Amino acid sequence: MSPRDRFERGLRETGLRHQRFIRYDDECLYLTMPSTPKGTAKVLSGRGIKVHGLLYWSDALRSVENSSVEVRYDPDDWGTVYARVGATWQQCHSEHYSVFASRSAGEIRIASAELRARQRTSTANGYVTASALANFLAGTSQSEAVLKQRRRDAASRDLTLMSGRELRGIQPPDEREIPVEVASAEVARIEPETIEALKGFDIKGGYDGD
Repeated sequence: MSPRDRFERGLRETGLRHQRFIRYDDECLYLTMPSTPKGTAKVLSGRGIKVHGLLYWSDALRSVENSSVEVRYDPDDWGTVYARVGATWQQCHSEHYSVFASRSAGEIRIASAELRARQRTSTANGYVTASALANFLAGTSQSEAVLKQRRRDAASRDLTLMSGRELRGIQPPDEREIPVEVASAEVARIEPETIEALKGFDIKGGYDGD
């Protein structure tokens, strides 16, 4: 019996089990994003929250200053983090948002190491500040390693957006309306062009296509 046959037999025997479906929406995205080691960040009065050494701000943080909030971040976008204020997630933007937006964790890591190495030749500690990193990324002196990572991130981001659009179109079905024999195809359907694009994606290293 094939995996598809087993899946369809399970649907016939146990039903669709609506409680097991998870909607692919903003709340799902926030909850599946990584967090800091502590999972929270303290809201500094008038400054915002500090995540990975960078400050982020949202007007919504004014109501919870000097307290800790749950935080999440997108590894592919260092310009924005998300803080749970009350019952909602709020977007918090970096003080250097125009530079860090759409910069990935990989690019930030490579650029920070390169800038630190350069500064060691002229300063004692080679400490990298947020302003220095932003100026470095906004300039034209990045190494080939930084530029290569940026190209890989762009390819991976396009694939993620395409797959996300497919998943957002899949909603938990109504058991009364969808016949069991076609339910599995309706729940997990992804367009052929998305499957073709996924063939060039390596989960360990990102996109490995042309």
